[in-house]
Formats: sequence, structure tokens, C-alpha cells
Amino acid sequence: MQHIRISIFMIVVALICIGLIMVYSSSAMFSLEKYHSTTFFLKRHLLHLLIGAIFTVLVMSLDLYLIRRWAKPLFIFSLILLALVFVPYLGREVGGARRWLKLGIFGFQPSELAKWAAVLFLADILSGRSKKPAGSCGSPFLFALLGVGGACALILLQPDLGSALALGAVSVLLFFVAGMRFSYLVTLGLLSLPVLYFSIFSVPYRRRRILAYLNPWAYAKGSGFQLVQSYLALGLGGLWGVGLGQSRQKLFYL
Repeated sequence: MQHIRISIFMIVVALICIGLIMVYSSSAMFSLEKYHSTTFFLKRHLLHLLIGAIFTVLVMSLDLYLIRRWAKPLFIFSLILLALVFVPYLGREVGGARRWLKLGIFGFQPSELAKWAAVLFLADILSGRSKKPAGSCGSPFLFALLGVGGACALILLQPDLGSALALGAVSVLLFFVAGMRFSYLVTLGLLSLPVLYFSIFSVPYRRRRILAYLNPWAYAKGSGFQLVQSYLALGLGGLWGVGLGQSRQKLFYL
């Protein structure tokens, strides 16, 4: 177990280091143009890393049974916050979506809390407390499915399809690890397809994104611009790239 923990820690450190290099390389020119400093976004990223590291240490120091005890209340609290974004003067609309809660001069996105609160909730529910067999479709799977389904529905109503898909994908993975029958997972996926189709093609900007993804060259000056530039960058750099810091697409093409 100690060996696994060390391996995971080293992987995380490696990914953080790679991320720091990529953040600086991709943002330096834009940062210089807008903030007169090539390290503005790098410094902000380092600050976020520091905050994340502090919270990581705090969470690691918590007792496991304490986390399990608060898993359900925290998830219920996150559902309440998701509902509060629809309350006038509490929820803030940005870009046509009500995803934020106003907290004085600060803003808070409840879906971010709901994501990891749902993971704790599912881990607690699916960890074997129920007497029902792991492959059954009853409790705890039904209880967990109703809870996560409610969270996904509230997130979709904001609307925030990306967060709902992320939460749904993690939930399915946890169901699989917990031992839900594969046939139930397939059925769950098939039942979700009509909702996904309606969520995508009933909203104009989402439909445009899908069409631009399928044929970006037809929308090269509009919704397909970013994807076309990505293709150009890949074509220019090939498999190994043009070298660290030598990318051309970051020079205000993206």
C-alpha cells in the first residue's frame, strides 16, 4: 500500500510540473500583451496550486469515519445550493446560464461542490453497507442513482451540460467498480441517450459546436476556428512538436 501511495504521489507531482510548463508556454505571450508580464497566469496558477495543496493536506488529515458521516449531509447541502441558483437575487446569470451564487463580492459555482460531494456520497452508499447483493438493482444502487440523477437534472437546468456529463461519467464508473451488473449499466446508458440528444440539439450553440466539430473547415472563421487552429498546430509540429516554447498558434491565433 505504501508503494502504491508513493507511485500515485509521484504521478501527481509529474503532472503538476508538466502543467506548470504548459501553462507558462501557452499563456506567456497573451499575458505579456494584456498584463505586461509573461508570468501573470503562471503566478495565478501557482497560487491555485498552493490553495489546492493546503486543502489536500487538510482532507488527508480528516478521519475516514468523519468523512463518511458527513458524506450524505454534504451531498444534500450541495443539492440545496444547486437549487438556490434559480432563486432571484441569489443566483447570477452569466452567458445565458444560471450557474453561480452571489456571495457578496465573490461568486461560487455549486456544481463544483456537487461533483466531489457526489463522489463521497456514492462511495459511502456503495461501500457495502446495504444487505442487498452488489449486483442487484435495488438499494444501494437505486438510492445512489436517484441522488445523482437529481443532481444531474439540476445541473442540466442551469444549463451546464459539461458538468452534468462529468458527474454522470464518474457515477457510472463508481457503479461499475461497486459491482453493478453490466446489463444494468448498458440499460442506464441507453436511457440516457434521448436526454443527451435533446440536451445537445435543442440548444442552438451546442448544435453549432457539434457541427463545427464534425466539419470545422466549414466554420473556420466562426465556431470551428479553434479546432482548425489545433489541426494546423498538430500539422506543423507533428508527433514531437516544434519544441518547448516554439509554438506559433499561441501567438494570438487561439
